Amino acid sequence: SLEAKVPAVKRRTSCVYADLLILQNEYGCSKAA
Repeated sequence: SLEAKVPAVKRRTSCVYADLLILQNEYGCSKAA
């Protein structure tokens, strides 16, 4: 439930943050996370 969703949200946030840092998106979300 909630506890299970929190880590997923953090991973998504880290992924989005990585995409912002890597504007070229060479590595993409999967490798950045």
